[in-house]
Parts: sequence; structure tokens; C-alpha cells
Amino acid sequence: MLRRVTFMCLAMMALASTSAEAAFSIARQSGSLTFPGTTLTGDVVLVSANGVPTWRVDTRNTTSGWNVTLQVSDFTASGGKTIAAANLYYSAINGTIVKVGGGSQNVDPTNGPKETGVTGALDVARKCVTTNPNFGDGRYDWTADMTQFDLTIPANALVGSYSATLTATLVVGP
Repeated sequence: MLRRVTFMCLAMMALASTSAEAAFSIARQSGSLTFPGTTLTGDVVLVSANGVPTWRVDTRNTTSGWNVTLQVSDFTASGGKTIAAANLYYSAINGTIVKVGGGSQNVDPTNGPKETGVTGALDVARKCVTTNPNFGDGRYDWTADMTQFDLTIPANALVGSYSATLTATLVVGP
């Protein structure tokens, strides 16, 4: 007899930014990285995100180039249940970057800001958005493509409501 249980994940955005340059910050504008409730069957299950955050990147008067990295903590639930951060994969493609004011530069498909195309587990910081030096002077909204976030739920996962912290970091340099 197959026992069905429900699993749900939610990754909230936290931010970190450090720079001596003027107007250099990143903040979550809206949304969160969310995954649909999933029935566990004793097999490995792959689920794609059904919601993503939009980040506001403010890099007015920045000429050194910059990049945004993403990294996630382990997913945890009450009772000490854990799903490793290495189970969340992301491909930095097909998102949208829109200039929303400030600065002198529009989005440039060659020099940025643009997604990097990097693919991998988010248990380590991955460079997802970048600009070359002398580009990316402005305020931009970046929304990742939700179909590019995939969470592998292990066969031995336990029932629970899991959460993790997704950290977006803005760094000077391409």
C-alpha cells in the first residue's frame, strides 16, 4: 500500500551588499521563491518553482562593473528534518532585467546587466547577473525565470513544511 504525504518548500530572500560606491544596493521588491506542495511516494521527486522574487538592484554611479550571486541554506522543517541546499539547482537564463530609473545606461545585451547562463546547485554562491566595467549604471529590476529553479526531493524526505534562506549578494566587479 502506497502511503502519500505532502511536502512544501519555501525559500525567502535575504540580502547582503557591501560597497563604498554610491547608491549600491540590492533588495527584494516582491515575491518569494516557492515550490508547490508535493506528494511523497518513496521515490526521488523533481519540482520546479511556482513563484520567484523580483530584486531591485541600484547601481547608480557605479563604473567598476558588478554582479549578483545567489546561494541558499539547507531546507529545514520542525523535528530536525533537512533537505540539503545542494538539491536546489538554478540556471541563470530566460529571466528579465528591466531598467527602472536612475543612472545613464539601459540594459545592454552584450555588456549587461545580463544573466550569466551559469547552471548549478545553489549550496555555493553562483554568479547569476553581471555587467562589464563602465556598464550597469542605473536601477534595475531582475526577475529570474521560475522554470529555471528545480528542487530534487530525496526518496527518504520526511513530511513537513520546509523553508530556507535564499541570499542575493551584490558585489563590485564583473
